[in-house]
Amino acid sequence: DYTKKKNNIASDLNRRFKAAALDGDWRPMMEYICRQYHDTTSVRSLIQGERNIQGFMTAYFSLNPYYLTNPEVELRHGYCDFFLMPDFHRCATTSHAYIVELKYLKPDATEEAALKQWDEAVEQIRGYGEGKAVRVLSGKAALHLIVVQIKGCSLYRMDEVNF
Repeated sequence: DYTKKKNNIASDLNRRFKAAALDGDWRPMMEYICRQYHDTTSVRSLIQGERNIQGFMTAYFSLNPYYLTNPEVELRHGYCDFFLMPDFHRCATTSHAYIVELKYLKPDATEEAALKQWDEAVEQIRGYGEGKAVRVLSGKAALHLIVVQIKGCSLYRMDEVNF
């Protein structure tokens, strides 16, 4: 029963990775990972904040067969949280690449603080997306810029940012 459940989880996650890689349908993948983070995070983990979320997402992103998962890649004088670079050797049909910027809010953060952080993240990720290196590394894949804001252990806001 445990093996069957484990295989169902892996299959469900892989379907979401596939939709993101081949169709550009990234939201189900990110919502799934964020929901898993929420469901498995302890109060102790919240002390680590963004670092804990980054570790958790690195583990999940590393399970996909479509991307080389690159955390903390230097792009245009900054470090993006994740660059999901298409692995054309394993899947030549991958047609979407992603830069994911994570932002963490403490559970008692105000709406004003959340909005300020969001605006800074949007400016930051746009800068990453404009870099020549990321364009070359994305190859023929369409590049998506995704900002994910977590408050406490819950998804607070998530959206794609236009260039």
